[in-house]
Amino acid sequence: MRYYKPLAEFGPRRPPQEPLVDKFGGLPWGLDPAAWPRCSACGGVQTHLAQLSHHPERLDLGEPGRVLLLFMCYHDPGGCPSWGAGEGANACLILKADQVGVGLTPPPGEAPTALEAVVVDWVEKDDGIPPERYGDFFNESVLYGRYTVEEICAIPHGTKLGGVPSWEQSSEQGPPPPWRFALQLSEWVDCLGPPPEPEEIGRPVSYEIGERRWERRPAAPRRPFAEEILSKLRAWFPSRLPWKPYVHEPRRTVEETGFFVRDDGWGVQTADFAYGTAYVFLRTDREPPEAVMFWQR
Repeated sequence: MRYYKPLAEFGPRRPPQEPLVDKFGGLPWGLDPAAWPRCSACGGVQTHLAQLSHHPERLDLGEPGRVLLLFMCYHDPGGCPSWGAGEGANACLILKADQVGVGLTPPPGEAPTALEAVVVDWVEKDDGIPPERYGDFFNESVLYGRYTVEEICAIPHGTKLGGVPSWEQSSEQGPPPPWRFALQLSEWVDCLGPPPEPEEIGRPVSYEIGERRWERRPAAPRRPFAEEILSKLRAWFPSRLPWKPYVHEPRRTVEETGFFVRDDGWGVQTADFAYGTAYVFLRTDREPPEAVMFWQR
């Protein structure tokens, strides 16, 4: 089956956005601030994850000009049920052409903004699954009875539109027909051009080249001598210094996402699914069309 992989550029390296474009992270284009979703669990403003336009082959939203927007709550990672479809901690909006305004829309309140990757092209590929076998990938017994583990693991991972999903957990979690699988989102989007330096972006950059893994951080400003000594003491004797009690490290949030350089390129992290994958299903046989999202890890 055909599927489409994004070729993207890191948003801050591009000229200021003027028209509507496909993108991951950043701010949505032309959204009415009153339509910006809030989390039903904590009441906080959700974070924008993606904005994708109708295309008759790679993302059929029912009619030209429609736009799909995806959001998720990051105010209480692990607390608000952002992983569930219909739980109210994530949201999918489908706008008609006349509902899309002009200009970037900032959130109507405090909300983390994800790093931005702007799609400059979509590359058509084939996952090797015949269209008549599409239904196999939504039935657990058929999937594991007809395909080997190697064949299942060979289904393309990462962010893509169309094809069949590469499941992290159960293949039956998605809604039944007439809902249809539309796309999956990974946490990372591959970008074109040279990878960023830590000083350019003010964030750490992780590397995995060959069998080596390391991280580079922006150069820290020199601290006063007394503060430097105290910092070293806290690192050497954490259990003996009462002013540095042990605090459980919380799960990372979208504000702490960054950049990853590999042998075959580099990517920017535009979402946090706890090292998992998100899946979006569409239903266009009713008006207005509907979309749901959930993620697995």
